[in-house]
Amino acid sequence: MPHADSGHWLSIYLDTEIDFAPPRTMNDLVASHHQLMSELPAHLVGDVPDDCEFHGRVDMGSATGSPTAEVYTPKGDGPFPVFVHFHGGGWYTGSAALDRRFGMHIASQGFVVVNVDYALAPIHPFPVGLEDCLYAVRWTALNSSNLGGDSSNIFVGGSSAGANLATEVALALHGAESRLDDRGLSENSVRLRGLVALYGVLDMPYWVATPGSFAG
Repeated sequence: MPHADSGHWLSIYLDTEIDFAPPRTMNDLVASHHQLMSELPAHLVGDVPDDCEFHGRVDMGSATGSPTAEVYTPKGDGPFPVFVHFHGGGWYTGSAALDRRFGMHIASQGFVVVNVDYALAPIHPFPVGLEDCLYAVRWTALNSSNLGGDSSNIFVGGSSAGANLATEVALALHGAESRLDDRGLSENSVRLRGLVALYGVLDMPYWVATPGSFAG
């Protein structure tokens, strides 16, 4: 079961003492995000391994200013399969930097990894973050050859809230009815090779209606 004190597990995870009060207002949510990101220890971000190249804060060219991404490319002859990753954090916190070590591990297995920083709530209400993620996958398909990747071999995935976003993106790309803003890339059809949803929040009504549930 989760510890009653959020600061307890955050302190363990970040390996530094965190005085973290549960957010109760929208302003609290924004402040808690800035607090966690400012106290992120360098060892969690990690060094660039010898077998991949790091490209930080890649501008994807959306008129909204987001998303951006970190891109990790294996060394060697491509084209490589591509993995587009969305970080977790309850849709209001987290970052690509926090998942950098994970992404670089995937890159070391022979994948181009596009680790996306999407717009976060509550500053950017739903569906802006989801539209960022959908745009990021379409942008990746268009630009995969420049990244050393194979546009016909794209996977998406994420953890927790990121898994939720990845699943919604997969549904949107594969024919589910959608009213999402395509930001000019709707003509770029993408067929995904796979979906990797790590402990995703995939049943929102059950999660909200059932106290103590873990609907992943």
